[in-house]
Formats: sequence, C-alpha cells, structure tokens
Amino acid sequence: MIEQSLESIGLTKSETRVYLSLIELGSSSVGKIIDKSGTTSSKIYELLDKLIQKGLVSSVIKKGVKYFEAAPPSRILGYLNEKGSQLKNQISDIKHIIPELELKQKLSKEVSEISVYKSMKGIETIFSIILNSLKKNDEYHVFGARTGATEAQRIFLLKYHEKRVAKCIRLKILFSKDLQNIIKPYEQMKLTEVRYMNPQLMSPTQTMIVKDKTIIILWKENPMGIIIENKEIAESYKKYFLFLWKY
Repeated sequence: MIEQSLESIGLTKSETRVYLSLIELGSSSVGKIIDKSGTTSSKIYELLDKLIQKGLVSSVIKKGVKYFEAAPPSRILGYLNEKGSQLKNQISDIKHIIPELELKQKLSKEVSEISVYKSMKGIETIFSIILNSLKKNDEYHVFGARTGATEAQRIFLLKYHEKRVAKCIRLKILFSKDLQNIIKPYEQMKLTEVRYMNPQLMSPTQTMIVKDKTIIILWKENPMGIIIENKEIAESYKKYFLFLWKY
C-alpha cells in the first residue's frame, strides 16, 4: 500500500525503496541504506540526490561523517501540491499513510542535531518545518541575509509569510538599512515587527531562531540551508538577536 502510493505520485521503485529505508533507519550512512534498500552502490548517490532535489531527504553531518535522513513525511504533501491539479485525487491516499510513516520514523534511531538541505526544494522543506513547529501566537526571530536571494525566491518568501500570518505566528526580523526595496512588504505585514541594522553588521547568511532550532540559510541561485536542533545553541543565538534588536 505505502510503496504503491509513493510510486503513484512519481517516485520510482528504487527511490521508494531508498526513502522507506531511511524512514525506518533514521539518520544512516550510505552502507546501511544500500543493505536495507537492496540498491547497488553505483546507483545509491544518484537516487539520494534525486530525493534531495524533491525535498524528501536531507544530508546530515555527524562527527564529520556524511549521513542521510528522510524529511518529515508531511513533506510528501508539499511535493504533491507542486505537481499540480492532476494529482489532487492522490493527496487523500497519501494522508492515510502519513501516520504510519511518522510512527516508523519515531521508532527509528535518534535524529541527528545537524541537517543540511540543498536546492530550493530543500529550502521549501525547511520553511514547511518552521510552520509545522509553531502554533498560534508563537514567535520566532530572523536576522541577516543582506543579498543573494533571487526574485523567484523573494516571491516564495512572501507567499510563505502569507501562510505564517494566516496561522497567527509572530515574527521579529532585522533587516539591513540598505534593503529599502525589499523591506516595504514586511513593514506592512500583520504580526511582523521590523527593525534595522547597520549593513556592516549583517551576515551573508539568514539566521532564524525557531524554538530549539537554529536555521541558517545561504541564499543564492542554488540555495543551501542548515537546521541545528540544540536548545543551548538556539538560546545563545536568541540572546544575540535580542541584543541586536535592542540596539
């Protein structure tokens, strides 16, 4: 049932085997993925890269070694929505298998603290994780990212913030003073407080503190994002943000 549903939305049999193996294994090295999925070593990286491009898998750094893990199963719905109206009838099928996938993931090994997401699909997964991590009246903080985002990426961010506002999630954001053309829409957003920093203090990366997560995004044509799940690190970044916010 699960394999057929995943294949029906466009995953190949090999991609499905690799994805389901990661759901059950949790954060895993390539060798274990090969053993679990029955995939050949010559094909495994190609399959993992395809799943990463679809936003369904991320790479993980653990003690200097590269591992892979499945994105939250709810990301499948986002993937489906992107495929267009011809896939609407399949969304209900996927909803039925997500609870089972989430249970399998909970029973898997402990998720690593650092996850790396590549490509715009990966970035979309990160923002989906942010929305799913917060509830009504929660607040998070953002600073940095002077330049780098493309016009299409800026449009994506504005659409994301429409969803955030609709969910009643609050935001404090620090912009560089030299981004007047980008700042205006944010100044007019509900549930959004905007302040400004000296451009010389701004980083080329965007940093977001979302509860116990610290999220760093390097905006460029092919962007990259990192999620660090660590309470102490998040608290230290939050203190730094509040210092900048005050001054």
